[in-house]
Amino acid sequence: MLLLLVVLTGVLVFRIWAGKAEPKKEAATAPVDRAVHLTPQQEAYLPIWGREIARMLSENQGEEISRLHDYDAIVALTVEGIDDWEMRRQLDRATKFAVTAKAGGFLAKETGQSARFLRVCTRAGFPAVTLRMSYGIQQFAYMDVLLQPAGEQFRIVDLYDYVKGTRRTEDVSYAMVPLLISQKPQHESKWLEKWNLKKSDADYLVSLLKAKIKGMDEDVLTVCDQAPESMRDNRLVFFSRTQALQRLSLSNPRYERLYFESLQNPPAMPDTPQVLELLLVPKLLAASDYPAADAAMEKVMAVIGDDAQLLCMRAEIKFQRKEMVAAKALLQKAAELEPDLPLLEELKRELKFPQ
Repeated sequence: MLLLLVVLTGVLVFRIWAGKAEPKKEAATAPVDRAVHLTPQQEAYLPIWGREIARMLSENQGEEISRLHDYDAIVALTVEGIDDWEMRRQLDRATKFAVTAKAGGFLAKETGQSARFLRVCTRAGFPAVTLRMSYGIQQFAYMDVLLQPAGEQFRIVDLYDYVKGTRRTEDVSYAMVPLLISQKPQHESKWLEKWNLKKSDADYLVSLLKAKIKGMDEDVLTVCDQAPESMRDNRLVFFSRTQALQRLSLSNPRYERLYFESLQNPPAMPDTPQVLELLLVPKLLAASDYPAADAAMEKVMAVIGDDAQLLCMRAEIKFQRKEMVAAKALLQKAAELEPDLPLLEELKRELKFPQ
């Protein structure tokens, strides 16, 4: 997400602040049609498509994944709700550049060691497939890949990040708010009201975007820590700060403590199916706080459901809490779902589970 946001904002900031906006030549971006009602053939194809995109991600097939994106639909979702013609046009061009700047498009940043298809669902009115992305030992994330039918197949139109509880196009669109205001000051009150911001809030978000474009985590952290009272619980500010702390913690123990504290004190995010606790669990396990880790896992599984990786992690927690019956029941369920999961074999040996 950070790569996309930095590239997109960098391009758009240059066009706006350098006065490079081009004359009106193109029609406004057409709205995207949600496609909840699928044909029986399309419904049958969704799980097959989910497994295929997981295979492509696991094999790092960036060029093939790029061709699965519907870039016009991605742009349309990004500018959705923005009625200024010129800003829509600039966002259109900047977004297309950002999502095509690296092989893999929207999914480029998500390519890890492996991906696994979990289920079919609906997100924001679109059919979607849920994937588990693995990046190493107990380093993984969950996302929905939102789709739009294209004949007998599908095209990617958005991603839903379960940790943050937002869609990729929503994040980009909200990040553009201060730039909208800076380019069209005559419409300032309209934009401020639309996104429930004060003028000082918009000015602050501009400074945060500048810091993120520079790419210096220390600067991002400084700007986040200087947030006005009205922005302290802002989702964008919180995740910008948390991501900066996460990267800084890799080389400085002081930031590790601050990162842990940040995860423990998130802003209120009501009515959002998110699993921020997924980042907290490894920290709680390292601190041997098994009751808190168990409670965090319960919250994660309430959103994600019965995934083998989560079942194994919770089995390990139950084992540490001396709840052997519960631990073995969780491992049995994980074995039924994903018998080839590496963590499963490791825990079976540890718990002396029947092979």
